[in-house]
Amino acid sequence: MEQNSYLIIYLNFAVVNAELSCYRQSLDAHCGTEFDLFCERYADRLPANIQEKMHEKNGAVEQLDFLYKCCAECGQQIYLFIDEYDHFTNKILSEPTCLNDYKSEAHGTGYLRSFLTP
Repeated sequence: MEQNSYLIIYLNFAVVNAELSCYRQSLDAHCGTEFDLFCERYADRLPANIQEKMHEKNGAVEQLDFLYKCCAECGQQIYLFIDEYDHFTNKILSEPTCLNDYKSEAHGTGYLRSFLTP
C-alpha cells in the first residue's frame, strides 16, 4: 500500500447519544461534522462540489454512501475507522429493557444496520 493512498474518515461513537429514541439525530450530527472535515481535509483529492452535494443527502447513511461512491468514481479509496463501535451494545447491556428496540434498529432494515453494512 502506498503511503497516504487512503483517505481516512474517523468516527467516535462514544459521542453519539446511545438512547434509541434519539441516537439517529445524534449519529447524523456527529457524522455530518466528521464528513465535512473529511471533505475539507481532502479537498485537493476530491471533486470540487462534493461537500455541497453531500449536504443534499438525508442523514449519515445517505451521506456515507454518497462519499464512498464519489471517492470510487475519482479513484480514491476510503478507510473508515469507528471507535467505540460497541457504544450502543454497552447501553443495551446496561438496560436490558431496550433489547427489542435495539434489535429493530440493528437488524433487518434498521437505521443503525444500514449505516454499518454496505
